Amino acid sequence: MLKIITTLVVGWLLVKVWRRQYRHELGGGEAVLWSVLWVGVLSAAWFPHATDVVARWVGVGRGADLLIFTSIVALFVLVSWLLARVERVEREITEIVRHEALRRGELGMKNKESGDRIDPAGPTP
Repeated sequence: MLKIITTLVVGWLLVKVWRRQYRHELGGGEAVLWSVLWVGVLSAAWFPHATDVVARWVGVGRGADLLIFTSIVALFVLVSWLLARVERVEREITEIVRHEALRRGELGMKNKESGDRIDPAGPTP
């Protein structure tokens, strides 16, 4: 039963990945990477003893231990990557807000010099 559920979920995820790639929300390399990951999950579900062979080759006792270790490392890498991306977006937002504040401040100063009373935020309805 677990194999069938895993197959259905992985099939759904693969369709979702390639739909995103088709809509250009995901690059081709990323789509291939995600596809390889999900096919690997599917392979581990259908051939659990194959993970034992790979684990022994790597030097780990059992396939399940290898999968857990690999998953933890992958999650740490993903969290680090996401944190770096969030920090970059925060810097970009700060720069945009700073630029907009300076632009509005210049508008306000120009209006004070000319004596016009124009709201830097724009006209009110």
